Amino acid sequence: MKTRLLSGSVAAFAASLFFLAPALAQQYVEVEPNDSCVSAQYIGMPPSFPSSVTGELEYAGEQPGDVDFFVFEAPEGLRLRAGLRGAATGSGTLNDPFLGLFDAACNLIAFNDDFGSLNSRIDFEVPPGGTFILAASGCCDYNFDGGHDQNGTYRLRVFEPPVPVQAIVGRIVDAVSGEPLAGNAPPYPNVQLVLCNQDGCYQDLHNLPPDEFGVFRFETNGSGNPLDPGQYLVRVWAGEYQPAEVGPFQAVSAEVVDLGDIALQPPPFVFEKIIPCADITANGGRCKFTVDIRNNTASAVKGLGWGVVSTWGGTSPLGYSLFQADGSNATPVKARSTSTMRLSFNVPAGVADGTFMCVDGWFSNRDTEYFGTLRAEPLFCVSKQQGTMQIVKPKDAAAMLGIDSVSSWKPGRGGNRH
Repeated sequence: MKTRLLSGSVAAFAASLFFLAPALAQQYVEVEPNDSCVSAQYIGMPPSFPSSVTGELEYAGEQPGDVDFFVFEAPEGLRLRAGLRGAATGSGTLNDPFLGLFDAACNLIAFNDDFGSLNSRIDFEVPPGGTFILAASGCCDYNFDGGHDQNGTYRLRVFEPPVPVQAIVGRIVDAVSGEPLAGNAPPYPNVQLVLCNQDGCYQDLHNLPPDEFGVFRFETNGSGNPLDPGQYLVRVWAGEYQPAEVGPFQAVSAEVVDLGDIALQPPPFVFEKIIPCADITANGGRCKFTVDIRNNTASAVKGLGWGVVSTWGGTSPLGYSLFQADGSNATPVKARSTSTMRLSFNVPAGVADGTFMCVDGWFSNRDTEYFGTLRAEPLFCVSKQQGTMQIVKPKDAAAMLGIDSVSSWKPGRGGNRH
């Protein structure tokens, strides 16, 4: 629908508030009919960017709803940003804008519903030929054929985005040992990049794990678009570790923001340096293994360590068995130190192919013995496959068995089998 532009000083003041840029925007008005890509309103190449179009979507209670298309021209390869704003920021009355980007042949390139609010935004490079088409619609009109029931006014803005932040980087480490926490191994840390504004830090931009050295690097948001200068926050969590966050901090154009080491406080007690048995033959033998228990607290503990073996398959008519490994022993651990548990169990001859033997490590306060458990977790599994014994990670063993967890499922005793 055709709308009326503000005039004189009022228009200039409104433009300065909306664009927050020294250059006055080139302003256009939506003109019907423009409700299909082939009948898009021709804007052409604006004298300068930013440029904006004010318009209105009308919905009379029957499908299809209104969609407005606009043809722009710009130098091929130029980085641009299109924003469709409505009621969320007082730029119109359209409640939930929905923005689409098309090439000159009306092929859909990208769309966006919500970007940090109910407003929509798309970052892009001008496609070959220099022509692109923008469609203003209401959520959630994925085909841009009027499949929505919204009406209201809007402002469509096209401009060159600021020079992006080069990167936001850091490293995730264990607060006690100082060792990096790799993203491809337990406790599987994850890093979240959050954009902040005057109302706080709420907009989740990207999530990724650190690399094998605990290092993370954000160069784009989750949609692959560069990072704008502004205030950010980084949140980190990993397994049972206490989560941590850094920020808010300021990131400026062309800058690499190095947050350094982000230390996560580990659980009070953890198992580490698991060395499973490695010499069991197809005819069985003794499975001897060791595991270190690390005390991350400031106090020594009189410990008791033991192992529990769960088996699936074998010759039991129940299909499973459960027993304690040999060698449960007193395991005192000094403050912020480690102690080694040495355990074993017998693997009989004639174990059938497909048998799994999975070991859980347990550690308790010796003063209360088995009632004072401080740590329990899966350590490793041994599986007989095609006549040979193989060491398997508990997570992989659970997947091969079709169960949620090798430490939580026993037939008839809870857990989920797929």
